Amino acid sequence: MMHPSAVAGITIAVFLGYCCASIYAALNCRGLYADASYYLFKIAWTERFLFNDPARGTVQVLRQAAVVILRRLTNLGLFELGQAFSLSMLLLPIVLCGLCWPILPQNRKSWVIFPVLGLLAGVSASNFAAIGEGAVAASYLWPLLFLFLFRVEHLVFQIAFLLLCIPALFLHEAAFPFMLVFLLACAGKYLAASTRAEGIFLGICATIFLCIIAYEIRWIIHPINVVDRDGYIVGLRQLAFVVAGDRWNLPLLTGVIALVVLAFSAVLRLESTNRIASAGTLVTTLVFIAWTLSAAIVPWVSDATFSPFPQYVARNQALFVGSALAAAAVIALQQKIPQQIWSRPTTLVVIAALACAQLSWDLAATDRWRAYMADVRSRLARSEGLISWEQALALGNADKNRLWQAMSFGWTMPSFSVILQSGTPVRSLIAAPKGMPWQPFDPSNVDNLPRIRGVDYTPYVDAMKTGQSL
Repeated sequence: MMHPSAVAGITIAVFLGYCCASIYAALNCRGLYADASYYLFKIAWTERFLFNDPARGTVQVLRQAAVVILRRLTNLGLFELGQAFSLSMLLLPIVLCGLCWPILPQNRKSWVIFPVLGLLAGVSASNFAAIGEGAVAASYLWPLLFLFLFRVEHLVFQIAFLLLCIPALFLHEAAFPFMLVFLLACAGKYLAASTRAEGIFLGICATIFLCIIAYEIRWIIHPINVVDRDGYIVGLRQLAFVVAGDRWNLPLLTGVIALVVLAFSAVLRLESTNRIASAGTLVTTLVFIAWTLSAAIVPWVSDATFSPFPQYVARNQALFVGSALAAAAVIALQQKIPQQIWSRPTTLVVIAALACAQLSWDLAATDRWRAYMADVRSRLARSEGLISWEQALALGNADKNRLWQAMSFGWTMPSFSVILQSGTPVRSLIAAPKGMPWQPFDPSNVDNLPRIRGVDYTPYVDAMKTGQSL
């Protein structure tokens, strides 16, 4: 069995690694991929929170709070606000998972491995698309689950838990499988309850869990935007979260393989002799290390594993992986499975190898995002007025155009263009692709451009009025 200091060491190393990678990504505004540039643009425009979906209100408040406060109290430019927004989205899952450590009792510290794996195998699968709410929602539920499993014997913790369940109602509609795990845990605790007061508390908890589950399922059946829901389901059926356009979601694959390796090793220890279990675990661990070595190198030399869109489609992977890991944790507790089944040195080796592979991909992805931003800025600088998306695409060479097509989210291009010219007068904008049914504003209508504090459209308006745009 692992020494507690070893568990603490690997946990700290993983969290610090993710924090460093997140800071690097945030400095380069990587969080603005996909819908995020629109979110930032709208917040700066209205100077208030943007709520598009009632089922995800808690996540929106958590990650937008810093940006809204900074926007109201400072004169930071849009790019600097984008850095703050990116940092908020990327750091929140790490901070929330980190809360699990102080919540866990001293003799249960090895259970932190479950949320750490949720971070490595779940959050990493969609980390490039930080705007997806699933990562924050799953990370909020981990400390809440451990609080329920290990700390609600005292009244003060019971009150704290019930209060924290209120925001959980508005996390994400896809969180209902995770909430079913709470219900499973509640049933086990109720059967083992020894006092009437404990039974009443658990009855209240079960009622709250059922209400949350019903509320989340209601938003799946009757979503705000049926097209978005149906498109997401189609993406899942087509396995677009794994591969799209010959680009593979390597962090997702590496995370799934790691979970399979760890599950296989755990079953061997439960069902086999020590000798067989040790041999099987050693072989699978060595094979996985070989995989992670390749997974750490390939992102730097090939675009085939750089997968912005599959990461976007996998935006709820943290919730799905988290649900499975949480169920395993609850079953292990209820069945009194010894901690040494998963608390082994080989487990730490697998986690360390997984972390290296995921962080390597993350850093390589940020480098590509930097190149993409520089390319978009260059195309904007070489133009005046409104540029069609198709014309902007033609301004680059073949390699840059491939990156452009992988990165750009068409309908956000006008707002993204404004953000990239933060601190200077706006001289050109890139329009959304032809046939786009909706966009936040019409860049061709210079009389109705969004009036945003600190944004000067004068050169752009002059170019449009004199007909100098492409």
